[in-house]
Amino acid sequence: MSKERIFLWALGVVLMGGVTVISIQAMLSKPYDGIASLAFAADDFDEALALWTVEADGGDVNAHLQIGMMYEQGIGVIEDLALAAEHFEFAAELGDPVGQTRLGIMYETGLGVDRDARTATEWLTLAAEQGFLEAQNRLAAIYGAGPLAMRRPDLALLWYEAAANQGDLTAQVNAGIIHRSGPRGVERNPEAAAAWFRLAAEQGSSTAQYSLGLLLEDRTAPSKSNVEAYAWFRVAMAQGNSRARGRVTALESRLSPEDLVVAQAMSEEFWESFAVPFRDAD
Repeated sequence: MSKERIFLWALGVVLMGGVTVISIQAMLSKPYDGIASLAFAADDFDEALALWTVEADGGDVNAHLQIGMMYEQGIGVIEDLALAAEHFEFAAELGDPVGQTRLGIMYETGLGVDRDARTATEWLTLAAEQGFLEAQNRLAAIYGAGPLAMRRPDLALLWYEAAANQGDLTAQVNAGIIHRSGPRGVERNPEAAAAWFRLAAEQGSSTAQYSLGLLLEDRTAPSKSNVEAYAWFRVAMAQGNSRARGRVTALESRLSPEDLVVAQAMSEEFWESFAVPFRDAD
């Protein structure tokens, strides 16, 4: 396709309202990729595929990723997972974390390639080491709950904490769960568990709110920590966490009238600060 045809095609997209602001000069510096993205956005999948194929034949990583996604999801083409895997592998071998992650997931699930958990972890590790969040969570899940031969709770914790440190809510909860339970190879650490649960609880996770309440609750004797535990349980319950209801009922019968008033007021504060701004966080 000539640059003149590309220019006219882009101009047509602009005139039809497909984009609002466009730099034709920028497109001409890498014409096929930029116009392919426009074509894709305009649902002209045949044109997008043709243009990305030109770029892919020239070794462009992004073009391989885009074609892989099209074949993986069956967008504008007949779904072909094996072909998707080929394109992801090209990108992966050039060090692209998206390609490494997509290929790793395909090996994990056996879609488009033969299922192979070890190969999956190899590709996912390469992406995770580049800080790619999806790869870190997926890798942690394999080490935490994957095939028995692959389970390494210590590595699951390592990668959940890597994702958690990037602010990922689910990873924060999962890191807390591992610290709380202390599975094989990981020393139980209630303090670290509480820290992760608190971080996620303050971002609206009802699971973390309930879990933090469990760590704070003292079932053996009256304790000021029960006031805060009650507040977290009550907020989690209000967000639909069914397990929290039993703990709210139990603490209402154990807290003194004075402490219950304080706990209820605290729960209202928590609701406004740690639930309302983060509805549907879980």
